[in-house]
Amino acid sequence: MAAERFTLTLEGHGAGSGFEGERVLVALERAQGGGQLKDMPCACPATERSFPERRHLRVQAMQIISSLPSITSAAAFVAVQAAVAHGRSVGKFVVAAVVDVGGDLMACVRADGAYSASIGIAQDKAYTASVFGAATDALSQALSANPALHQGISLRAGVVLFAGGLPIVADGKIIGGIGVSGGSEEDDRACARGGLAALGLDEINGTGGANSDCGKLAARKIEGDGK
Repeated sequence: MAAERFTLTLEGHGAGSGFEGERVLVALERAQGGGQLKDMPCACPATERSFPERRHLRVQAMQIISSLPSITSAAAFVAVQAAVAHGRSVGKFVVAAVVDVGGDLMACVRADGAYSASIGIAQDKAYTASVFGAATDALSQALSANPALHQGISLRAGVVLFAGGLPIVADGKIIGGIGVSGGSEEDDRACARGGLAALGLDEINGTGGANSDCGKLAARKIEGDGK
């Protein structure tokens, strides 16, 4: 017979239940169900009211740890060095920063002569590209259709909506972001691309057009109807 599934709040379990004093929302199913489950006596008032026959219930095993792919510190350092080197080769003194998939700093290099203000800007560009999954300028363009939303996002701490930040994508997954500051928007974007190239990577999906599409997708998700 197919398992019957229920959802209820369990509280006030007796000694030995493993949930003493806790209030827990769990998925329950009758003992006829299959799967990797563990027995739990129907011993609290809430379950007795719901299941007067006092059958043994089983709690569905649940994964509680998620492992997200993220850039390594070694790769981050290679990328920022390459980005700064690219800037130096064209006479620009920039700061390059790489963050992980959660937006936290992994590596940062400031070229001799680069503005100190560029340190924070580069980190913010990298953060924006990573957490929104789009180039900073592509995201800005996509949000421009909704001025109020564009302004609201731009005012959030750590968000930059001009060129120089790119998501780092490997095997189709965002693993971080790279941001460059110190030159023009075109200079910063080119340096960020140089950082990706040092890792054997291109801009997300390989082309600027695709990057623009990713900006539009990020904008739709912000507005609440992204798929």
